[in-house]
Amino acid sequence: MNPGKLQNYECVTAIAKLERKRYFTSLFQDHFKNLGTGNALDVGCGEGLLINELRLNGWDVNGIDTHNFSNVTTAKDIVFGDFLEMEISEKYDLVTFVHSLEHFSQPGRVLEKVRSVLNPDGYFFIAVPNFGGTWSRTMGSNWHWLNLQDHYYHYTKCAIKKILTIHGIHIVTMTTWSAFTPSVVQMYFSEKGYFNTENLALRPAKSLLFRFSKIIRTPTNWILDQLGQGAELRILAKLD
Repeated sequence: MNPGKLQNYECVTAIAKLERKRYFTSLFQDHFKNLGTGNALDVGCGEGLLINELRLNGWDVNGIDTHNFSNVTTAKDIVFGDFLEMEISEKYDLVTFVHSLEHFSQPGRVLEKVRSVLNPDGYFFIAVPNFGGTWSRTMGSNWHWLNLQDHYYHYTKCAIKKILTIHGIHIVTMTTWSAFTPSVVQMYFSEKGYFNTENLALRPAKSLLFRFSKIIRTPTNWILDQLGQGAELRILAKLD
């Protein structure tokens, strides 16, 4: 999906622009606030927004990313390079992969490396696009998270459970999350170009449908998350 095509209708990706900070604040509240504090490693940390959120809540945090973002405000805590090639001697109470696991071509090696840097009682957190969810199945090849240029693998609930089990990691909680994602109706009709306004006669109908697709976002996304069909898979796990 080309977000530029959807700009006029606010149909942008779930963690775009100003919503990124809200995303990570929500992530902390939903998954980390009851874990206490300790030291954490965020792999694929990007601009360091999760690092900032964890630090604000008492964690000592380091990050790793392959890209050197010019606007990073936590540079002293971020090492730029390949997680798999780094020598890491420290053990962590929390290791996070927020939309980064799908960028690795060797997920088995990644999980073994996670085992080597995680404390025995530590937690491993993963957020990945939900390949088995309603958004993926509805949008097909136009799914904006498909991104075959950058994503080596996609995961369903069954697939992520299987690969974690193979590598001696058990799931504590597995949920889906879609709170900031446009409704499936909005995504589908936006991608089909239905909201384009060249045809003046159809403008009232298109406007009504667009408004309706936004109104139903919160309840329909919540329902899909309860059914495990949301846009993003979130897994909190521990070592066996």
